[in-house]
Amino acid sequence: MIINKNKYGKIQTPKPISVKITVNGEYVNLDNYGCFLIGKDTKRGSPKISIFKAKNTFVRYISDIEDTDDTLELKFMFVATSHEKLWEHSRELSNLLERCVIHIGTEDYYYDCILKSYDDEFRDWNKLITTISFSCQCYSQEEKYQVRNRSGLFHIRGAKPTPISFEIKALTNITNERINEILIKDLKQNEILEIDGFNCKVLINGKNAIDKVEIFDFPRVKGKFSVDVSTLGLDVTIKYKARW
Repeated sequence: MIINKNKYGKIQTPKPISVKITVNGEYVNLDNYGCFLIGKDTKRGSPKISIFKAKNTFVRYISDIEDTDDTLELKFMFVATSHEKLWEHSRELSNLLERCVIHIGTEDYYYDCILKSYDDEFRDWNKLITTISFSCQCYSQEEKYQVRNRSGLFHIRGAKPTPISFEIKALTNITNERINEILIKDLKQNEILEIDGFNCKVLINGKNAIDKVEIFDFPRVKGKFSVDVSTLGLDVTIKYKARW
């Protein structure tokens, strides 16, 4: 980040970058901390690939691929009336953003972030630049598809596998019916069951309902995704956020 100075050596305030930050669904007002975003940098995470080589041969096999998170680095400028206020506001904001969702400017995607580190640099008596680094995953906004006539083949967009969620409404009383490998043990007419692949939860009306299903894995998919429903008595919608 290049910080411009005028002919007197004073730091010129950079143009703010539009950003929306939420913590637990609540908007973070940067004005309350006397700061604004002045810089952004991202670094894509490279997969960790394990290679197996057969004995006495030149043949190599990929035995495992471990996905890794990206890195998002944001620079904030704080302006205050004293060093103490700058320090306090920087620390307050940095610790608040321990787990957050960040949407920058007019980008079509957002970052699901976990705090990695932060660093402060005083640039003037009343200005402080704080660099905050996050481990993050990049997602598009949620997309939905309804499964019609008990089956469907869908294309899941994105560069990396992403969690799949199901919204399931019982059109009649249901016992031991399946959606792919997921067994729906018991569901009353008009009940809506949410299988939240993103947070690995099973819910009815926001309450835990894991006893209603038998599920071994929450699916993660990129590309083609086939859905088969064992009965017309279930109205099924799949939901996902493309991961980049």
